[in-house]
Amino acid sequence: AQPSVKPIWTVKEMKKILGENSNTVVFALMNPEDVSTASDEAIEGYSIDPWGQFQAAADSLRGHAWFYVVYSEDVRNSFKLKASDLPVIYMVSNEGDGFVKYTGEILEMNLSEWV
Repeated sequence: AQPSVKPIWTVKEMKKILGENSNTVVFALMNPEDVSTASDEAIEGYSIDPWGQFQAAADSLRGHAWFYVVYSEDVRNSFKLKASDLPVIYMVSNEGDGFVKYTGEILEMNLSEWV
């Protein structure tokens, strides 16, 4: 099975993904150290931090939207964001509204309803 969240490393890769997808695409720009693979704080398999909640939303919306995590400083800079601004989540819907920034609390239920 494919992972629910895939990484993006370059601006070129992001442009390619946007050009190829007709589904809604959700990007989480995060600091690499904030993306945990350990489940020390996990509840039912997901941690309660923004990364765990983003993964949970991706799992619950599998097939309805594509989820990506962005660690790259180059990509972050293209959004004119500093490391201290992260995490930030953007959505590009299949309705062509451009990049829409998520402004709520990063919780699975909130993200799932927003997407």
